[in-house]
Amino acid sequence: MPEDTQLLQASLTVIGVKDLPQSQSSIRLFVEVEVANSQPLRTDGTSGYSSFEWNATFQLSNLSRSTTIKFRVHRFIEPQAESGDTEVYSQSQYTVDELLGLNKQNNEFFLSMHPQTGTLALKLAIILSEDKPPSPSPPACYSSSHLVHPTITRADEVVDNARKKLQSVSPGDATYFTSLTDLGRGLIARFGQTKNLDDASEAIGYFKTLVDAIPGYESPFGPLVILGVAFMARFQLKGDTDDLNQAIDYQSRALDLCSPQHENYISIIVNLGSLLKARFSLHGNSRDLDSALQLYSSSLSECSLDNPHRDMLLNNYATALLDRFQQHADPNDLALAIDHYQSSLKLRPPGHPARHRALSNLGDALQTRFMQQGNQDDLETSAVYYLNAVQLCPATDPDFVVLLMNLGIVWWTAFLYQGAEEKLQNALHAYATALPLCPRDHTHYARLLANYASALQTRFKHERRPDDLDAAIKFYTEALTLQPIGNNNRFATLLGLGTVLWDRFNESGSFPDLESAISHFALSLDLCGPDHSEYPTLLAAYSAALAARYKETGNPADLDLAITYADDALMSCPQEHSSRGPLLTTANNALMTRFRQRKDVHDLEQVLRYCDCFLAKALPGNIAYATLLMDRATALLERFQHNGDPTDLESSIDVYSEVVNTLKEGQASFSEGHIQLGTALQVRFKLKGNAVDLNQAIDHYQIALKLCPPGHTNHVHSLTNLGNALLTRAIYFHDLDALDMSVVYLTKVVELHPDPINHPNYCEWLVNISHALIVRFQEKHDREDLNRAIDLLLAALEVPNLSDLPTVRLNLGTALIMRFDESDEPNDLEESVQHLTAALEGLSPKHPYRWMALMNLGRVLSKQYALKKIPDQLESVIKYLQASIELILPNNPDFPLLIMHLADALRQRWTDSPPPKPIEDIDTCYKLLQASYVAIPKDHPYLFHYYRSLAAIQLHIHGLDTYVDGTVELLERAASLRTVGVWSQLDGALRWVAFAEHHHHPSALKAYRRALNLLDRHILSTPSVALRHKALQEKQLVTQWHAPSLASDAAACALREGSIELAIELLEQGRGLLWSQLARFRTSLNALSAVDEEGQQLAGEFERVSVLLDRRSSETIPSPGNETRSRMSLEEEARRYRVISGEWDSLVEKIRAKKGFANFLQPIPYTELKGAAVGGPVVVINISRHRCDGIIALKAEKPRLVPLPDATMQDITQMASDWMEVLANTSGEGEEKMREKQLIPILRQLWDTVVGPISEELANIAPRGSRVWWCPSSKLTSLPLHAAGSYRKGGSNLANLYVSSYTPTLSALIRSRRERTRTAHSETPTRAFLSIGQAKPNESSRERELVSVGTELELVKSIVPPSISYDELSGDNGTCEAAIHSLHNHSWVHLACHGKQDVLQPFDSSFAMRDKPLRLLDIIQADLQHPEFAFLSACHTAIGDKNTPDEVIHLAAGMQFAGFRSVIGTMWAVDDRVAQKMVKEFYQNMFSGETDCTNAARALNKASRSVNKNEVALDQRIVFIHIGA
Repeated sequence: MPEDTQLLQASLTVIGVKDLPQSQSSIRLFVEVEVANSQPLRTDGTSGYSSFEWNATFQLSNLSRSTTIKFRVHRFIEPQAESGDTEVYSQSQYTVDELLGLNKQNNEFFLSMHPQTGTLALKLAIILSEDKPPSPSPPACYSSSHLVHPTITRADEVVDNARKKLQSVSPGDATYFTSLTDLGRGLIARFGQTKNLDDASEAIGYFKTLVDAIPGYESPFGPLVILGVAFMARFQLKGDTDDLNQAIDYQSRALDLCSPQHENYISIIVNLGSLLKARFSLHGNSRDLDSALQLYSSSLSECSLDNPHRDMLLNNYATALLDRFQQHADPNDLALAIDHYQSSLKLRPPGHPARHRALSNLGDALQTRFMQQGNQDDLETSAVYYLNAVQLCPATDPDFVVLLMNLGIVWWTAFLYQGAEEKLQNALHAYATALPLCPRDHTHYARLLANYASALQTRFKHERRPDDLDAAIKFYTEALTLQPIGNNNRFATLLGLGTVLWDRFNESGSFPDLESAISHFALSLDLCGPDHSEYPTLLAAYSAALAARYKETGNPADLDLAITYADDALMSCPQEHSSRGPLLTTANNALMTRFRQRKDVHDLEQVLRYCDCFLAKALPGNIAYATLLMDRATALLERFQHNGDPTDLESSIDVYSEVVNTLKEGQASFSEGHIQLGTALQVRFKLKGNAVDLNQAIDHYQIALKLCPPGHTNHVHSLTNLGNALLTRAIYFHDLDALDMSVVYLTKVVELHPDPINHPNYCEWLVNISHALIVRFQEKHDREDLNRAIDLLLAALEVPNLSDLPTVRLNLGTALIMRFDESDEPNDLEESVQHLTAALEGLSPKHPYRWMALMNLGRVLSKQYALKKIPDQLESVIKYLQASIELILPNNPDFPLLIMHLADALRQRWTDSPPPKPIEDIDTCYKLLQASYVAIPKDHPYLFHYYRSLAAIQLHIHGLDTYVDGTVELLERAASLRTVGVWSQLDGALRWVAFAEHHHHPSALKAYRRALNLLDRHILSTPSVALRHKALQEKQLVTQWHAPSLASDAAACALREGSIELAIELLEQGRGLLWSQLARFRTSLNALSAVDEEGQQLAGEFERVSVLLDRRSSETIPSPGNETRSRMSLEEEARRYRVISGEWDSLVEKIRAKKGFANFLQPIPYTELKGAAVGGPVVVINISRHRCDGIIALKAEKPRLVPLPDATMQDITQMASDWMEVLANTSGEGEEKMREKQLIPILRQLWDTVVGPISEELANIAPRGSRVWWCPSSKLTSLPLHAAGSYRKGGSNLANLYVSSYTPTLSALIRSRRERTRTAHSETPTRAFLSIGQAKPNESSRERELVSVGTELELVKSIVPPSISYDELSGDNGTCEAAIHSLHNHSWVHLACHGKQDVLQPFDSSFAMRDKPLRLLDIIQADLQHPEFAFLSACHTAIGDKNTPDEVIHLAAGMQFAGFRSVIGTMWAVDDRVAQKMVKEFYQNMFSGETDCTNAARALNKASRSVNKNEVALDQRIVFIHIGA
């Protein structure tokens, strides 16, 4: 290895310094050794006159001969100081090679001192290292263990020698004073090394003797100075204020003996000023600070520019000025402090040992100026100064930890005001670096913990890391344990711990955290005097916590005390102080909280005064400027909402806009500014109706939400406001996607919070969701939305200390009106009146929503009047509505609606008035409606109400002859207004139907067709078949508009006009609606794919979207109380369905635009429907309120009409009821004959009124024994048409004439005739037979054991021919999953088990399996590949829902929809003991010839006629029916 790259180890001993010029007073030196620019090593300080000894040894490693070593001798500026500012006394540098080449004496060599005269004595021993690659470590490696301190031994020798010398002389000797002085100096020097208080005390005693007891001592000046330094050192160690006072006294006495020209004058000024400032910091007595400033100011002119202490004087003067600025906020003090710090820095050029302190102090001052004036350059420069200071300071220097902490503080501050995330991370890194370097007994250890905790608290506020809060509390708590009662900083730590507990309360709502925070604030306040700079901040924090506790407990004393403390904080803070802005914000928040509770507008006016006073003086760059602007804007907005002065609203928007335009992204309050501006714009929209305001509000909310992800302080606030704004858009502009998103966002607000019930805004959240649900109910008419909204509002009323009770009551009263309209429940009406009356009483005369309370109270009283006809009540209605009109602004979007309500009330008064009727009411009605029409924008949803109101006036006032056509025109417009929801259009169409039918108007058929289209759209808008079925049963649809018979009534209308084919088309369009909608999502597009490339693309997209809709449509809904998913997820899923549904609608339109596909998924024309009759006549029986008819659809002929004049809907309904009643009342064993006796009359009536007349016509079409398909409607679906007959000797029974099958619709029969399209991966079907039997279903089914299931399966197995593979699933293997799996592999299936028809949710009807039910929806979703035939030997498998019979929702229909072409089902309960006899007869007939599923109907017909009638009762022979091909 080359010699210059050899690694060396060295032992370097700094022996001492000698031959310095003799000094009149002792000086204190230490030596610093720096190896290759690494961290310097240093000896302890030692005092002397011309010679100094250390004998300090350092171990050096990883040296090379070219390594540079620098030697610096430092002199303490204050001779008696153990630490403090120093200056370089001498310096030199050598390479290792140069050192080895120097002359040595006993391995010692001597370096000349530059620029001073003198010699530095060193000893260097070199040892060659092992031959190995260079270490990645720094060039010089060292640790504290390498330092030795032989100077302590030397100090002991000095003290011992001095003591012996003193003992050898008497007080009268000439050398006594010198010996006493030497011993005192030696003790002070040793105290500096050992910190032994006994040494300091003994030395103090000696020097006090010199000063006080010996008048002959030449001069007390030196001892006075040393006494001051000694007392100061002991104070720093013990903290005894008596020592501090003594130090000040002795330094003051020394100053009195010292003229300005004295060489030590400035050093004494510096020391005395530092002592006075220390006492000020301890006790807060401003006289001490003023005295220090006076000393500094007066001495500065006496201090020459080259005075070695001038930099210290400037530095200390600046620090005292900064303290005074913190007290009085005089900007001149701050400016002068910065000037002096900068001057001090110039006197400490690069290389100066105390330069890092000057940099740090200047950084402090600039940071303070930034806090005052908001100039970002000050903050950035401050950070640069701190960073340079850290880089200059050795890590072993006690200042290093403090500098790191200060650097962390400035970075933390930069993050607070600039929002740059890296600044916060830098701050945390600085604290994390400093903490392990700082001993626990370090003076600043507790302060470091507190600052670290504060930064963690800040990160929590922005990133919501729960661990940060816990860590902050831990650090604050540890800092508190290091600060016993009496510690100067204990109050600040208590304050910090209180604030972080306050934050945790705000996050979790934990009341104990709030109580603990308040307790810590109280303790801190006890320790913090009114003159302390942090006193206002503490009062503000205490105030905020008390205001929060008020919101939790409602104790008014807390709120009043909060405002008192906020006022005290402001009183104790100077107008120009940098903290005044945040203090004002706290006071403003407390005042606005009290306003919201007590509605005293003086509180708002005080907020405005505070803001105006501050903003008039503050510069826009001041960090509190934007916050106080927002407070001002918020107060203006609150005052507008209280008093209704639009000037306040405009001013509020202007101020919020200024805030948003002033701030930059990332700055504090940026997201809050967007939120608040959005709120004000939304309020103005509601006032004036300008869509631009609403759109801009939504834009601002979306910006805020993007800036505030989950966990951010403003995330919930952003969600809430965006949800409400989208709701407003949905209300006024019929934006259904906005409505769904609104419900999702507002639901998310509650569900994302871990403990929403205890959150202060819980009531507001409930009101918001309820409002959105009410609006959605109005659009989609889902009663669940309305009921849930009312439940939420009732829950809001239970919230303790509800501050906005009138608004809650207003919303609840409005919702109850709506539910009354649905249910006619008197309690809803009465409660609505109570809540609206209470709401009106709680709203101030100028409250912005008072008009709304008046309007809704008028509406609900009008409904009471309609029930009770109390004339005075109608007068009250008119009075309330007129009062509402006086309050509402003409440009309010709801103005036209309010006018129409008043017009309706006046019309009602005219209608109910005895002759002569008040003609002025009619004139006013027309004028009001004309005014509303002018105010309604084109195509606005309110036109719907206008058309209805005008139609009612024309109809009721001007008579039928004149205004029937006009009324029809208005109703048609209402039914065609696309800007309102489908439900409203449907409501208009059904009104049109009712009016046209009642007045025999020729538009009736057109009205029916419109209504059927709208009913289809309304039902399809819900995301699942279960919800669609529920929607079909809406009370208003069923009782008011007779929707279940809409298709039948439409067909009757068409028949009345002679349009038989149209009648079939209308029945097909309006019956089996749910099955038809599901079938649309399974439409094959082979023809479209074959057209062209675009057709292929459209077909692929349509298939993709249809699959998504099919999956969602086939889902069920959770039972009440059994929801397994969050409400938020359900809402999001419903919205996704509607988005996909919109995409599906768009694709349908595109496909229809293709040539040849114009009728794609349009109502099926009769030309296609007649294809259902390819295998024989299909008899459609229409049962309507208006007439009953049979229509025979034929493949090659026109349909034939068979009027049924003897049949009525009432008779059919009664027959169905009687039939079920007989079955229920005669179900016991041995009652078979009685049951048959009671059933036969019903079968005869069915024959006479319905089936017989149709059979007579069939005789002219189809020969006896032909197959006939029955497609009944209404209650006829629950009667056994196939069994109708005279049941008399020689009479006819249908079963003897024709082979009957059923079909829910003609479309379903057409689908059954088609072979299921094979997918690309499916194989050629192999006929396989599967028997599924379950005698013992799961216990939860509560079904009895079926004793004959096993026998039935054995029977079936014995009949199935060997040519067909046979599998069986039963017992424990007969599970739901196994059944579904097996259905995929078998084309023929026989099920023997319990069947259950779910009367509430028919799509949950099921077969009872071993583990759980096999539901109808499970079968629909199974996507079976090759199903052909199914025999359902279970109860109730072919009986539909009694409330929606035309939907034909039962298990057999589900099997048919799943692809089974031929299905045997049961219309009522099956006796499993005798069912096997029918099963045996059926399968023997089924397999007697060619095995074909289409033979099932004939096999069943033969079985019912050939089975032993003595063994199988009539009801069990006819219980089975055939459905399908």
